[in-house]
Amino acid sequence: MAGSRTTQSHTQRDNKIKQTKKALIRALESSLGVVTTACNAVGVNRGTFYGYYNNDPEFREAVDEIENAALDFAESSLHQQIADKIPASTIFYLKTKGRKRGYIERNELDVSGTFAPIAGTDAAIMFLSEAVKQAGPEQAVKLLGEWKREGVTDAAKKVAIEMVLQDGVYEAKE
Repeated sequence: MAGSRTTQSHTQRDNKIKQTKKALIRALESSLGVVTTACNAVGVNRGTFYGYYNNDPEFREAVDEIENAALDFAESSLHQQIADKIPASTIFYLKTKGRKRGYIERNELDVSGTFAPIAGTDAAIMFLSEAVKQAGPEQAVKLLGEWKREGVTDAAKKVAIEMVLQDGVYEAKE
């Protein structure tokens, strides 16, 4: 008889979880994917939501689909604003989608990746000095810190910095 109660309580708990997930999906649809709003509507905390999301592939797929629908809605709204000749919307669109056509405000240099295999070589030093030049003073310090974690030697960084200073891009601080 005890086994029967355990099975019944597991079934009840599983049914409650299934109903909670369905309610979360409905609430997410109503809130255009805003998790906190959906959780508050259903009466669960965000941790419960993310537990379901991380451990239930079907629930994750349904949530991701709602997120895509919300993004489609926002993109449609943006296109309508562009059609209504709202300058900020046009500028935003061109800065994000028109980058390949030159609609950017600054030059960007991709400095992601691992530098360890070439650290200390002339090619690495040239790359580092160019990256520091293009990054700007504030970002240069951050980049150098990131490169240390990537295995770039202090000597290579020093030479790169000296090259930048020699080019007159920045002035050395005493």
